[in-house]
Formats: sequence, C-alpha cells, structure tokens
Amino acid sequence: MRYFEDFPVGTTMRFGAYEVTAEEITEYANQYDPSVLVPGYPGGEGGKAVASGWHVCAMMMHMLCEGFVLKSAGLGAPGIDKLKWLSPVCAGHVLGMETEVMKARRSASRPGIGLVYLRHSIRDQSGEMKLVCENWVMLATREGSAA
Repeated sequence: MRYFEDFPVGTTMRFGAYEVTAEEITEYANQYDPSVLVPGYPGGEGGKAVASGWHVCAMMMHMLCEGFVLKSAGLGAPGIDKLKWLSPVCAGHVLGMETEVMKARRSASRPGIGLVYLRHSIRDQSGEMKLVCENWVMLATREGSAA
C-alpha cells in the first residue's frame, strides 16, 4: 500500500497499454453515448470507429485504478479541475498513460490526510497526445492510516 508520503512532487507513474477495439467503442456508445455512432462522425481515421470522449475518460480510470488507485491508500477525489480531449481515439489505438504529481500538501483541517494534485496525460502508440486531465486526490498519510 502506498501513502501520501510516497508521492512527492515530481513523481511520475506510467500505466497502460490499453488496446481500443471497435467492439468496445460500439458497446460503450450504444449504452452511454450514441453521438459517436452518427454516420460521418468527425475524427475517424479512414472510417475507423471513434471513441466518445467520456469513453476515453473511462479508459483512463481503468488504467488509473490498475496502476494507482487500487494500490494506494486513496480516500477519494473532490473533482476534476481540467479535462481536455486533444485528438480522437480510434479503434486500433493502444493507449498509455503518464501521471505526474504536480503539487502535494497535508490537509490543514483533517489530520491524517494528504492531497496530491495529479496531471494525467494519455497518448497513443505513436506518441500523439489524446487527453490531459488534472485533479486533486486525497490519500491517507502513514500516521493517519494507523488511527
């Protein structure tokens, strides 16, 4: 288990490779965001299926859970401060994610809790940036976890 103290400013973590399939894009779109199923939807490479931006966020969360959340003493996140979709994610892309700790501080009002500000960057297999997201995450401190 990793705690607040294990994530000083400058820490960089890498997650992935997440392979995007046409079947997954269609399944997600049918259930949650059919806008990308409209004929002629912009952004596809040579007619390839394009993932909804919200689907890309779900892919990000999957990679983040596997590489960080489920291995850390996380206590939640108060929201997202910045989210930008920079270019389409298509079937056949293999996504990788880099997360960097930009800021870190102990909670002034809640002893035993630290906050880290993370910048998440998702790229495809060719290195093209697909998404950038920034948010605070709350983590238990080592002494807070003993309470």
